[in-house]
Amino acid sequence: MRFKVTLLLLVITVFLTCCSPGPTPSVSPLASTLYSPSVPPPWADHVSAFRLDKPIRSGTTRITGSGPAGVPIILVDVTFGGLVLATGDIDQNGRFVLELDQPLEARHRIGLTLGNLSGTPWESVEFDSKFYGGEPMSVPQVGFFFDTCLVGE
Repeated sequence: MRFKVTLLLLVITVFLTCCSPGPTPSVSPLASTLYSPSVPPPWADHVSAFRLDKPIRSGTTRITGSGPAGVPIILVDVTFGGLVLATGDIDQNGRFVLELDQPLEARHRIGLTLGNLSGTPWESVEFDSKFYGGEPMSVPQVGFFFDTCLVGE
């Protein structure tokens, strides 16, 4: 009996030692200045969301919209698995104009996503859960789109 009690105490001690969370790490003052999706950067109130100017009709070869100034963007045909239709940058006034090589087809969904951010002051994490337009969409194996639009007749 004494052996069983000793063994039980040993098992409990090992369990408590292994499963305890350990010391709480200290948080650096620098860590509080880092931005996360739940803590928007200070300039977030001054930046507009990504928005396609709607409605968009079939036959259109020029797409306009708005978004954060200086951000490179890509317009894709979501219906065709992310076929790139145009690339460009949002100007300093927060507006963009994208010229298409081919006219848009009716009943295709187009989407606006981030371009290559290297060489810009932006980082992709700054766009997590922010700046969504009226119809954001995540399409598995295609990508995330800040705004989309179903092309009308």
